Amino acid sequence: MHKHTKITPSLRREVYTIWLNGQRNVSRLAKSYHVDRNVIYRILKRGRLGDFTVHDSKNHRFRTIEFGLKRLSRVEEQVRKRLERLA
Repeated sequence: MHKHTKITPSLRREVYTIWLNGQRNVSRLAKSYHVDRNVIYRILKRGRLGDFTVHDSKNHRFRTIEFGLKRLSRVEEQVRKRLERLA
């Protein structure tokens, strides 16, 4: 969990239970938990699947080998150009 997480897994379950029992609508839940309505919608979507865990918000594209190799080739090109200028 990152340090700015406002809704912990136990609160996610609580939000889903409150919504499921019809006690509050999405707007009221968002206001009372101080989060955006889109966060509540995500909690409800995952709650239907029984998933109340915190998900990593990192972009998975940056974790692929293809991205790493492309990045490495760009850095090598920059180093090559810098060495040519210095020589």
